[in-house]
Amino acid sequence: MAGSKTGRVLLRCAVALCVTTLAGPVRADRSEDVPPGQVTVRVFAGTAGLRNLVVASIAEDSDGFLWIGTEDGVYRFDGERFTRFSVVEGLASSLVSVVGIAPDGRVCVGGGNGLVCRDGTGFSRATTRGLPPVPVLTMASYAGALWVGTDGAGLYVQGADGTFAPAAGWPGAVTTAVRALWADANGLVVGDGADVVLSTGDGVWRSVGDVGLGRDRFEGVLRDRQGALWIRTPSHMWFLPAGAARAVDLHDGFPTGFDATGAPTAMAIGPRGDVLIGTDDGIAYREHDRWRIIGRAAGMPAATTRALLVDRDSNIWLGSAGLFQLRGRGLIEHYDAASGLPGESISTYRRDRKGTLWAGTNRCLARATASGWTCAPGTEGRAVRSIATLPHGGMFIGGAPSDLVYIDEAGRATSIGDADSPDREIFALAIGPEGDLWIATGIGLYRLPGAVPGPLVPVPVPGLRDVAHFGSLAVVGDQLWATAAPGGVVVLDHGTWHIFGQAAGLRSSSPSYLIARADGRLCTAYTEALGATCFHYDGRRIVDLAHIRPDDGLTTGKVYFLGEDRERRLWLGTGDGVDVITPSGIDHLNESDGLAGNDSAPQAFFVDGDGSLWLGSSGGGSHVLAQYYAGPPRPPRTLLIAGRLGDQAIDSAHLAGLKAPHDRSALAVEFAAGSRVPVPAAAARDRVEHDPAAPGALSGAAPRRLSLRGPRPGRPRGLGADHDAVVRGAAGVVADPVVRRAGRDRRARRRRRRVHLAPAQRAAAPHPPAPRAERRQLPRHHRSDAGSDLDAARSQGDLHEPRAAPPGRRRGPHRVQGPRPRSDRAGPSR
Repeated sequence: MAGSKTGRVLLRCAVALCVTTLAGPVRADRSEDVPPGQVTVRVFAGTAGLRNLVVASIAEDSDGFLWIGTEDGVYRFDGERFTRFSVVEGLASSLVSVVGIAPDGRVCVGGGNGLVCRDGTGFSRATTRGLPPVPVLTMASYAGALWVGTDGAGLYVQGADGTFAPAAGWPGAVTTAVRALWADANGLVVGDGADVVLSTGDGVWRSVGDVGLGRDRFEGVLRDRQGALWIRTPSHMWFLPAGAARAVDLHDGFPTGFDATGAPTAMAIGPRGDVLIGTDDGIAYREHDRWRIIGRAAGMPAATTRALLVDRDSNIWLGSAGLFQLRGRGLIEHYDAASGLPGESISTYRRDRKGTLWAGTNRCLARATASGWTCAPGTEGRAVRSIATLPHGGMFIGGAPSDLVYIDEAGRATSIGDADSPDREIFALAIGPEGDLWIATGIGLYRLPGAVPGPLVPVPVPGLRDVAHFGSLAVVGDQLWATAAPGGVVVLDHGTWHIFGQAAGLRSSSPSYLIARADGRLCTAYTEALGATCFHYDGRRIVDLAHIRPDDGLTTGKVYFLGEDRERRLWLGTGDGVDVITPSGIDHLNESDGLAGNDSAPQAFFVDGDGSLWLGSSGGGSHVLAQYYAGPPRPPRTLLIAGRLGDQAIDSAHLAGLKAPHDRSALAVEFAAGSRVPVPAAAARDRVEHDPAAPGALSGAAPRRLSLRGPRPGRPRGLGADHDAVVRGAAGVVADPVVRRAGRDRRARRRRRRVHLAPAQRAAAPHPPAPRAERRQLPRHHRSDAGSDLDAARSQGDLHEPRAAPPGRRRGPHRVQGPRPRSDRAGPSR
């Protein structure tokens, strides 16, 4: 069947912290042998400030705010809280049908009494003149104009002068209810009663013709990325490929839509090109020529899905009994014991010669099937840490107990070696260049000649002590690489062993895990929390070493796995999530994005045939669609929500050029982060910075609220009439007299505390005091002791002591001006 496909979806709810899990439509090319996974969804309901849970429409404005239309007004969501707008703020009705964004960025809200658009801090009809006060059912922006579908007035469009008029050339009757409207780069698609018409906005409309759609009214239309039309009626879902003469009825297996149809945003294109459809039973999507449903049977708390939105960061938002946010940018799904994984953690993955996916868990070797995971017979009760597959079929597994296990193509398991030697636990397996099986254990390196079941042969490495912990293996051409602790990174190169440790440039002689990269480099982590190091090998020594440390942006220095995806990005699994090294910076993924756990498992990284990644952790396994990963999300912007300057209300749309008299210059503003992606705590600290090039400008990650109080009326405190408060530009908030006065008051307090030196003492100073910034840069032993300077001044009588207090007056402490003496300041205080 032609058309878009999506991955399996399964929704599970978790009670804690309003976080639930939903197996999302995150994969478009899943093979039949992979079971459904789970992704993380956050639920926003009444406790989050959404006072009405009947969500009819969701839209995203140019600032990144979400606008949610409900049966009790419209809500703006800034990523942290909801702000409600009702008829008091100018809505035509509290019963909202649709929310849309006009080409100029204005938020427009349609309902039973017509259309209103945002104007400053509220809504009004000022920009909707020409549009009759009839019910508005849907809207879309195309070709620089806002198109509005009404009930009883046909299709309207806003002209260049801002006035609405009936759409030119509209073929439908003016009494037609336009319920279905879609706009994309190729034009408009409109459901006109029982016909579907297309236009490029030039007044020429083309009907799709008699393609077998029947006579049902159209409730929704969508054009996917391949140009195919998806046409929805109350009882049918039609699929019309581009250029096809007949539509295909996909009704079989498709849920009813009596509650979900009529919602203007109940159909959406997913992050991977998937077509998502809200139904009475949940979300429907096509996979392998049949419908898949996310509903109550899958754990969804409320089945009916009325609204869908994919935001600019590829997050999927669902309007059901509240607002749901799919986390992980549509890239991550996970597997754990609660979803049927036969173990709590996954340490390794491999695909065998037949393409079957295997996962090494702490309970057994698990096989992926379309319906779930099953333990391979004979592996129950084992912790499988490594898998080596053979070209002719069969595989070896190692872990704990310490014996090696061979599984033939028929699935029979054979134990090799001693199972009662816990120190010889197997950590890595690899087929060497000569065809032998190499085995890295906790007490040394072993070899199985020919990779044929038989006795294990210990392999001593010259230069290493008798007992060393071998943590990983990598085969690069004719070379076999391993990590030994203590010892270093070792390589068997044409029969000769070489050892590289701290003396060769590594940060430690106790490496832990090693990988080979596509550009010829190798990267290693360490047993200590030292990050990772990448290097080249020139045949004699390691060169071009590059260290990756927490100072460079890693979440933590303890690295458990390293891996490289097809785009040559380096992935590092840590004890606090996964870091991705990208050209635009280090991205961080954790449980809140959908990973199975933050505690990464050693060496649990596998690149699948489609470019996706399989990661392991102590909480289970994660599947990351790295083939669609585009790097870190955009950094958040500080957005002005609202505020007041004196008696004037201000917002981001009316910020430039605002002025206020000096005696009414109190400034109060509210900010939002402008992002719904979690921001690292260090980057989210509240701060306000002063730019010397723009006096009074506030920049940086602003606090949620900021208040700067101006002088009381009639008390300008020395400010002239020309020192009025000014708000300049949309990029910053400026309150010149307020900020300057605060700075002047601080300087005055410092002057009152300044230490005065006698002229003789000042003349004796060989150099003037260094500026404060320079003093900070001096090594501590180069700084003079300010306390010693003061003691010397007092001993020489050069320090002016305060005069005695008059009789009857309480003697206070010494009044010294300037910063109080500190032992790390250079030279006398000024």
